[in-house]
Amino acid sequence: WPEDAKPGLVSQATLDTVGIYTVIASTALWLLGLFFISKVRENKETHAERLSGLAAKGAQ
Repeated sequence: WPEDAKPGLVSQATLDTVGIYTVIASTALWLLGLFFISKVRENKETHAERLSGLAAKGAQ
């Protein structure tokens, strides 16, 4: 796979298609990551609460 492949003989249409799908997939993954990051609500107070909760669990 692929059989009898020759360097430089990939058609421009194939390269364009691969490029387009790569850009689409990259953009979709970036937007998905941005969506999940936007759902995180964290500030100094909640961070301190989480740390103290973890410290309490570790002390047990």
